[in-house]
Amino acid sequence: MLSSLFLLAFGAFFFFISNISFPDNEVIDLVTMEERNIHIAWGCWILSIFISAYIYFSRISAGRYAVTSRRVIERHGILANQTKEIRIKNIAATYLRQSVLQRILGVGNLEIASASEDAQDVNFIKIRGPVCVKEIIVNQQTKEK
Repeated sequence: MLSSLFLLAFGAFFFFISNISFPDNEVIDLVTMEERNIHIAWGCWILSIFISAYIYFSRISAGRYAVTSRRVIERHGILANQTKEIRIKNIAATYLRQSVLQRILGVGNLEIASASEDAQDVNFIKIRGPVCVKEIIVNQQTKEK
């Protein structure tokens, strides 16, 4: 929603800029006003496609996270997927990291360290309600014991 409003404002700005007329003696106009408007419209259209594609693919490639009763799962990737799992009973520690802005927005990063030497740590990046997710993991650990 915000990106579409930005693109609309961006297009309107360039439309009005292109319609500003200059005195003939100051600027030699190489293209007509209609051609300039067409070029700006095409440029805004192509820019909006690139921005929309970037937003779409960044959301797809962002991590997908799950906490089940037996394990914590992190998945990344669009075409090639990478999955990391830690069993609840093998979790050594959970670290919550939030900046001031992230606290205001209600997001944060949750790092889950494994007690097992062969397993990799799982990182939940920019998740909503990281405190609640951490509490869920701690509750699952107490149930597992």
